[in-house]
Amino acid sequence: MSDRMRTKYVRWDAIVRQTTMTLEQVASEDEEQLVREARTELHRRTDQERLAEYEVEFDRQIATLVEKGFMTAGPSAEEDMRCQLERLREGLHHIPEVKPGRIPFVIAIPACQIPIKAQVKCAGLRSASDVRFARLDQKSAHDDCYLMLDIEMGLATRGNSGASARRLLSERTTAGRMGLGATELVALLLHVSRVSTRLNVLAVSSAFQNSGNYQGGGAEYCLGWDRTQKWLCEYGMVKKPENTGAASYLKTWVQGYGL
Repeated sequence: MSDRMRTKYVRWDAIVRQTTMTLEQVASEDEEQLVREARTELHRRTDQERLAEYEVEFDRQIATLVEKGFMTAGPSAEEDMRCQLERLREGLHHIPEVKPGRIPFVIAIPACQIPIKAQVKCAGLRSASDVRFARLDQKSAHDDCYLMLDIEMGLATRGNSGASARRLLSERTTAGRMGLGATELVALLLHVSRVSTRLNVLAVSSAFQNSGNYQGGGAEYCLGWDRTQKWLCEYGMVKKPENTGAASYLKTWVQGYGL
């Protein structure tokens, strides 16, 4: 083959390869578009399925509150309480998928709506006789019922004292994660049965400074769950209960406010 013919052959071969590559690229882009559309549809169906699951769980928690007498345990009228809780339903649309082992959401009722002692009674939980519920009522940070979201089981703080767990959680406040409050612990025990059997749990955000001579006096205490005794009690924040978790949640959804 002459050099001239070889040059033409090479050029033609290059054109064919270029054309083939272009066609393959177009086919690939079409395929990628189909894949993207399929993934979008899959995510859409997954979101719908997840929302359906959340709706079922929300209804279950509402039914539990009704059955346990929460609707009439506070100063608000039963209808007002029902309406307030029902308004939280729209928050379900904003809850993303959570990591395995975490709890997507739990309905929480602040102490100003129903005092903690009354909530404990409604939930059927036992408590030590020396728990100072009146002090714990003062620690409530919300005025309306709300959803706790993306609740961890406290594995990262297992075996830590309340003070140590609080320090660890404070490093994560930039991500919006915070420790449990007293009413939130009651809500968690009420709605998620496995919590009460797996770990001792400290509600580190319920901590208050003691005054007077009480178990050493001057120390800081928080509400906690003792899985051995199966009751609520006060834990010293410097104490290291065995197998302790300090469950935390990411954010809250309060009626009228988005995430």
